[in-house]
Amino acid sequence: MPPVGAKSMLKTSSLFSFSETDLAAYHLFSKDDNPVHQLGVVFGIQLMARVEEMLMTLFEFNERRTFSYSFLDKVWVNEPIYLKVSADQQFEVWSCDKKVGEGMIKND
Repeated sequence: MPPVGAKSMLKTSSLFSFSETDLAAYHLFSKDDNPVHQLGVVFGIQLMARVEEMLMTLFEFNERRTFSYSFLDKVWVNEPIYLKVSADQQFEVWSCDKKVGEGMIKND
C-alpha cells in the first residue's frame, strides 16, 4: 500500500471485486479463450471498464473522457480491489497489497 503521507492526498478510495459469474459473463461476451482466464484471472478490459465507470461517477462527468492506464499485474476473481484516486485525477488500482494498475484521466 502507499505510505500514509500519500493516502492523505487521496480524493477517494473505493472497494470492489469480480465474481466467477462476472468473469463467465464477460467471457461469453468477449469470446476471449485465453486459458489464463479459466484459472480466475480477470480480463484486463473488464477491469478497466469498471474503473472507468467508477471514475465517471466519482467526477460526475457528463461526457466520455480519455483515460491512460497501465496494467502492472494480474487481478484474480474474488480478491478485493481498491481504486485510489488523487485530487489531480491520477489513479491507482490495488489488490492484495500490491499495485496492479495506474493511470490518469486526460483532459482533452
